[in-house]
Amino acid sequence: MKKLKILLVAGWVPPDASGGVATYLRNLVDELSRQGHRVFYFYSGEYDWRIYPHLKVYHRQEIEYASLLNSPSLHFNSVKDLVTVHCTSTQIEKLYLGYLDRLKPEIVHFHNLEGLCVSLLKKTKEMGYPVFNTLHNYWLVCPRVEMVNSFGVTCTRGFAVKCGDCYRFNQRQSYLILKRIVFRYLPWLQPSTSLIIKTGIKPREPAGNKNIFEYRNDFIRRVLNQKVDINFAVSKDVKKHFVDFGVKPNLIKIGYIGTKVGDLLKEYGFKKKKNEYLTFGFLGSLAPHKGVTVLIKAFKKLDQSYCRLLIYAPLQGGYLADRELLERKYNIRFCGGYQYQELPKILAGIDVGVVPSLVAETGPQTVMEFLAAKIPVIGSNIGGIPDFVKNDTNGFLFKPGSVPALVGRMRKFIDDAGLVHHISQKIRPVKSIKVKVDELEKIYYKSLCN
Repeated sequence: MKKLKILLVAGWVPPDASGGVATYLRNLVDELSRQGHRVFYFYSGEYDWRIYPHLKVYHRQEIEYASLLNSPSLHFNSVKDLVTVHCTSTQIEKLYLGYLDRLKPEIVHFHNLEGLCVSLLKKTKEMGYPVFNTLHNYWLVCPRVEMVNSFGVTCTRGFAVKCGDCYRFNQRQSYLILKRIVFRYLPWLQPSTSLIIKTGIKPREPAGNKNIFEYRNDFIRRVLNQKVDINFAVSKDVKKHFVDFGVKPNLIKIGYIGTKVGDLLKEYGFKKKKNEYLTFGFLGSLAPHKGVTVLIKAFKKLDQSYCRLLIYAPLQGGYLADRELLERKYNIRFCGGYQYQELPKILAGIDVGVVPSLVAETGPQTVMEFLAAKIPVIGSNIGGIPDFVKNDTNGFLFKPGSVPALVGRMRKFIDDAGLVHHISQKIRPVKSIKVKVDELEKIYYKSLCN
């Protein structure tokens, strides 16, 4: 079959970013290229001293990357920018369309629009290209991305109803985000960061007009319904949220992502260790919504002479101060961050994986990584996790945020010494990245024939 020229639009997911979506996209790019396709990667989220938006094009091996530097679409945009930047931005459109016109790809597949604007979907379709859009997160329906309100509670109030109150950012939140950008990309501006905040961002953004959020939502609904060939939802829960939002069900196809971990395990010659303790493992981030606090509280209630907890995540926040106390008093080890290539070695030392998320994870990579190594998973019964974790088949689900419920699930493995082996034997192989690319190829070729 003819090899394709494919443009992947990744938004706020630079090629070296961390996180599940970034890992998936790196693997997707590698596999598409390995199968002979010409792959181009357009993204935002990087900054330099010039301040105004511009494009930087560079190459790594056979892949061309186009970075939209200094994008005006930020995580802390003001309420009025929800319309002027999130929906349409002449600056972003001009740079993107110029690149698209030069490139002339056969397929354009969007994976994230944070850091860009939704009108790129519309403009791409109007230029005659097949347009695909994978819904990896909730940014299109929730400017805060995770469908969680300002108090950290899952949103249940309906779209645009209370968005004005929820979206407000105080000076401290905006300062921390901007400081992170300045420290990484503009270190010489560190002394001026406070001045930038005071002059460029109001300390307390007014709630804004509800009509602004209604306009944003109406614009996005029209684009997703009229200008996208297929919207891929990475879980059933994602599809449900977007159907509730107003996207036509027939325009949303559930498309589970793939993982490369299975291939890594084969290359590594993966073999499980025989641990002295029943070892529970956590992979990812210590961000509050990942539920590590719930996991630690639950683990404290277990008999420490029978089990241990390994936490693989970059240390941050209060855990920096609490680490020594927790490790001294309990059988807990903070192992720090890790590289993707280290997963086989890490997974070899874990008996049971725990994914205690407090918010609706969309397509949880860590679940797939545990299952690829035939490790039973205890996961929150929320978001996309139940799509992969089935009670008594490959693990157990529990009520999100419930310490007693999590303790009960963990004790099952402590009380029954053969349960880990019993469940491991029933775990089926997860979708590989190669299988995912094969699925996408069929869809791409069909769209071109039509």
